[in-house]
Amino acid sequence: MPATEGEPGSPVRHAVVRFAASMALALLLLLVGALIVGRVIAEDRALEDAEDRTSSLADNLVAPLVDQALVDGTSGSRVALGQLLRAQIKSGNAVHLKVWSEDGKVLWSDHEDQIGQSYALHGHVASAFTSGQPVSEISDLDEAENVEDRGQGQLLEVYAPGRGADGTPFLMEMYQRTDQLHQERRSIVLALLGLSTGVLVLFGAAMLPLGLGLARRVERAQHERDALLRHALNAAELERRRVAEELHDGVIQNLAGVGYLLPVVRERVASGSADAGDVHHLDRIGSLVSRNIAALRSMMVSIYPTDLQEVGLAVALQNLVRDGSARTVQTSVVVDRHVDCSPVAERLVYRIVREGLRNVANHSGADTALVEVHQDGGTVVVSVTDDGVGPPEPLELSRSRKEGHLGLRLLRDTLVDVGGSIDLRRGDDGGARLICRLPADLQA
Repeated sequence: MPATEGEPGSPVRHAVVRFAASMALALLLLLVGALIVGRVIAEDRALEDAEDRTSSLADNLVAPLVDQALVDGTSGSRVALGQLLRAQIKSGNAVHLKVWSEDGKVLWSDHEDQIGQSYALHGHVASAFTSGQPVSEISDLDEAENVEDRGQGQLLEVYAPGRGADGTPFLMEMYQRTDQLHQERRSIVLALLGLSTGVLVLFGAAMLPLGLGLARRVERAQHERDALLRHALNAAELERRRVAEELHDGVIQNLAGVGYLLPVVRERVASGSADAGDVHHLDRIGSLVSRNIAALRSMMVSIYPTDLQEVGLAVALQNLVRDGSARTVQTSVVVDRHVDCSPVAERLVYRIVREGLRNVANHSGADTALVEVHQDGGTVVVSVTDDGVGPPEPLELSRSRKEGHLGLRLLRDTLVDVGGSIDLRRGDDGGARLICRLPADLQA
């Protein structure tokens, strides 16, 4: 039995689960992306702000106190410089401060034992002197001159070049805490995540109805295919039963009679005692054989209309009337020349007429029947009318359980599945009238 909506195996349920999983994965990717992008943006902004503060400090506070005398160690401005820079550290604007000369000498440092020491200039220190632009990074304090500062974690390390009051070049080295960096990173990540999540939720809200609609259409199509397959199997089983019944009640019985008569006639002919009665037996045998040939031809035509594609619908229906099960009923066929339908629709029309005529032959007791096929827009209308006894009232095929109407019930299920309809009722002048409608452009 096909799964219904919401049951395990339902395409709709699978679609909802896949959609939820996709949304969760998208949110996870957004979170990772926001963390990465937020980290990069926050670091860039924090380093840029740190460079601006360090350059401002170097130009406005340090530069007026730096001259060649300070580099030579003969100036008394080192005390005033120390007071200004220690005030910056005390206020929390910096963690550590150094002032370098161009030859690698430490002119001032909050670690007093480093003052006057010289170090080889490399890395960011040399780059800042060479380019004349501030250089910054997030430092782990792994340089030799930072040995006393290790253990404080990561710090913002900035080198800002400047020139003293007499044009003496110097370099301001400033270390700042990363608290602001982390705060900005959190703010940026939250902003990016909120914006991205909002967009994703709106997108999901817009796509969910479309996805559910598509899943339901797929589910309906699957149910329709299952129903068509089930009806095809039922119709095939019904056709096998009919063939078996017709063979058993007709051809096999007739051949059994032939098998009984032939030995009798053969023995009388062989003994030379054949008479007019044996001629009658031979005539009867010939009649039975001819009748069986006609019955087998009728079954062949009924099972597969080989001439439908070769000669067209109208001629195929005429042949069905001539060789089919209702050949004992005088039947007329009228096919409108404007009928233009697909090969699949033609086969279904043929099946409708075959089932209708079989119903006429087996149940109506009619002398005449009329088959009409015409097209109304995109719909093919097929009717089979007879002058028999007719049903006492409109027959509800979906509720009928009579064995004689099994073929019509299967036909009704097929027509409903392809968007058609079937109606069996008493005709205006008595008898029965079967009317079926189906799409002209029906496809397999």
